[in-house]
Amino acid sequence: MWLPLESNPDMLNGFARKAGLQEPWEFVDVFGLDDELLCMVPQPCVAVTLLFPTAKIRPHREPQRKQIEAEGQLLSDKLFFVKQVTAENLRIAVRYPVLQFSESC
Repeated sequence: MWLPLESNPDMLNGFARKAGLQEPWEFVDVFGLDDELLCMVPQPCVAVTLLFPTAKIRPHREPQRKQIEAEGQLLSDKLFFVKQVTAENLRIAVRYPVLQFSESC
């Protein structure tokens, strides 16, 4: 059984520093996606790691999958999604933004 990825900026920052993330870059909490709350996110922001429980959305996944297969879906080529199925996702969740940062500078 895997453990859920912890939404804890201190823990993520500790791991990110070991993976090569340099200051002043850091993980911070995002309290919502409203404009007023996004204004609290330090800028520039090069990545967002979104953690959410999936148990409540399971009943909706199959109908949504069928709709997407039938109608298609437009996604940004900048979107990167990883479904957590192993304990290794902490490395992916931290290293991907670190790599994004290094490529954007």
